[in-house]
Amino acid sequence: MTLEEKDKKALIKYKIERSEEAIKSAKRNFEANDMFGSANRIYYACFYSVEALFLTKDRSFSSHEQLIGNFNKEFVHNSGLIDKKYAAILKESFEQRQTGDYGDFIKFDKEEIESSLRDAEEFVKEINKITMNYVNGN
Repeated sequence: MTLEEKDKKALIKYKIERSEEAIKSAKRNFEANDMFGSANRIYYACFYSVEALFLTKDRSFSSHEQLIGNFNKEFVHNSGLIDKKYAAILKESFEQRQTGDYGDFIKFDKEEIESSLRDAEEFVKEINKITMNYVNGN
């Protein structure tokens, strides 16, 4: 069952807003020296952007791994619509989140998280731009 076009666009915009809020949250966490919180929000900023992108194709996934794998396959490798560097950013942010959320005796390097935050900001900006082109009919 597909969403009506109006509802789909509203959901896409909502996911984009969530991605932008997650970036802001990642920055706040970073500034408060909460590297675990920042790593978590960095990944989810990217995740929400990719969810919005797949909604343009009436697609969603039941796992993070499926979302990431299909992003790489459909948008990076098969179509070339998205540069390979964004696949690497998404993968790295997922791995950092997994490590931070589930690993033991983990301590993130502040410079590494700062770099990931910059990458995620670029990722969200680029993916959301592509997605909004769809929403705006371009």
